[in-house]
Amino acid sequence: SSDVCSSDLVAKSLNARGKQNGLLNINDSTVLEKLMFIPPSVDKKYYPDGYYRLHPSAAKAYISFYNAAKSAGFNWTLSSAYRSRQHQAGLGSSSTVASPGSSPHGWGGAFDVSELYRAVGGSGSPNVNSSARQSNPLYKWMAENGPKYGWYNPYRLADGNGTDECWHWEYWGNV
Repeated sequence: SSDVCSSDLVAKSLNARGKQNGLLNINDSTVLEKLMFIPPSVDKKYYPDGYYRLHPSAAKAYISFYNAAKSAGFNWTLSSAYRSRQHQAGLGSSSTVASPGSSPHGWGGAFDVSELYRAVGGSGSPNVNSSARQSNPLYKWMAENGPKYGWYNPYRLADGNGTDECWHWEYWGNV
């Protein structure tokens, strides 16, 4: 599987419009869209109205992906979507944290799944994540069905080298 630039088309589209990673206006619906049906975030510092956001194209694909999962008997909780540079910096500097301005979350083209993060205890260990990929029914369903909606757990975070993150999903679909 080839690994394109994370959130490739979302990033290119926003960058072409003069937007910057992590500096998007969360109240501009032409840039980011609220995901109103998802249980709201308790983090009022970064999500003042309590709702996560994604780029509009990613949000539409996410809604279809999430609804298909529900129909198949799967459910998950978001732990992150769009992140400002301030939010990204506030996450610290562990091996599973990108630097501000370099995360696909800063384009509104990525989300994290709480249940998968907890399944590996937040570990970026390739062995721990590989085990979860092989045994976790939610991960297996998401990996099999996500590409139908443009969503991938990117190869660079699933290749067994360096840091792995089974909880991190990126939108590589059309914008």
